[in-house]
Amino acid sequence: MENVKQKHATKGKLVSIAIADENNMYDHVTIQGRVADQMREGTQGRVDKQAHKYTGAKRNKRESQSEQRVIIKIETLRIV
Repeated sequence: MENVKQKHATKGKLVSIAIADENNMYDHVTIQGRVADQMREGTQGRVDKQAHKYTGAKRNKRESQSEQRVIIKIETLRIV
């Protein structure tokens, strides 16, 4: 199943990611760039590693069987 983000993040398209401080929404960084690649292999291992780091769980409990994870690599053009 392809989600909306994946559908719009095709190779070569411009994208941006904004990350805000949870304690101060005015303290943030925005990364702008171009989609360089999309990976489907090895995504579950990366998600499980992050779940363990942040929650202590060995596996991501929010995983849906119908979802297929995708890692989108971005060629950074600008950091604001």
